[in-house]
Amino acid sequence: MARIVMALAVIAAVYLGSTAETVASTVRFERTITDGDFILKPSVDGDRLVYVRRDESVNAVWLKDLGTGESRRLSSKESFGAYAPDIHGDRVVWEETFRRGSVITLHDLETKETRAITLGPHDYAPSVWGDTVVWTRERHYNAWLMIMDLRTEETVSLVPVSCGTTSDIFEHTVAYCSGGDIHTIDLRTGEQATLVESPRWSEFPALYGDVLAYAQWDDELSRIHLLDLRTGESVVAAGGPGCAFAPALSHDRLAWEAYDRPACTEVQVARLPAGFASDEVTATSGWLANAGFVVRDGLGRLMRLIGSLHAVSIVVLVG
Repeated sequence: MARIVMALAVIAAVYLGSTAETVASTVRFERTITDGDFILKPSVDGDRLVYVRRDESVNAVWLKDLGTGESRRLSSKESFGAYAPDIHGDRVVWEETFRRGSVITLHDLETKETRAITLGPHDYAPSVWGDTVVWTRERHYNAWLMIMDLRTEETVSLVPVSCGTTSDIFEHTVAYCSGGDIHTIDLRTGEQATLVESPRWSEFPALYGDVLAYAQWDDELSRIHLLDLRTGESVVAAGGPGCAFAPALSHDRLAWEAYDRPACTEVQVARLPAGFASDEVTATSGWLANAGFVVRDGLGRLMRLIGSLHAVSIVVLVG
């Protein structure tokens, strides 16, 4: 399922009274990526940024080196469309459409090999860390969070989720947004937790170290929130006058979609507020622990009927 859409709330914002959140005034803007009218879904790993750009009416995945400014296209020109990329190390994954659905595609930046690693028919919103890929699989109005070991390509389902679920993986922790709330699964222990539970719709979680970024619909506009998992401190990092959407994290760097003009988007890149930057982290796949968790808890066998898409309008952006 192509995720090139922007959800516009059609219900009135719920007044929540006083809140512990503050607007972060210390986000240090670094640059804006505007090499096209339609720039979507950034993902960042160090100085490498991947994103979606419209090329001749087809959405393609591009890689940009934030240090040198050089960029190149990763997805094939024969593709029907590529969306929702994620990067870690030399691996980039994205959702690629074909005539009847979508699959998850893997690209190796070192070998330049590109191949589909799932069969679909509706696989979308992938994330990668080390040897592990997580994504959402949808079939007949049911959806599951899936996980794959890239060394063996063994695939199992983790947990049933709502349609449209987005997720991220950091080391042994998967964060996913289902039904407007954000949850986590520890792949070593099987422990599950809810990090964000609100009548306001949240989506696109990005997890790095002890920091969670996510998009939340506040007063009919989407803003980027940051949550410090150590202290519980929450701030609004980006938003207004348009929408800020689909955040990405890497070390102290934050990137997101910015909707400031009708039918146009751009990617903003900034540094996190003081106190939110994560320590240096060594990449590990953690698949051995992941497999143990799946076998021990049997979550891969859970299936249940779940709700349909959330009650907001889906408006496809056009040029």
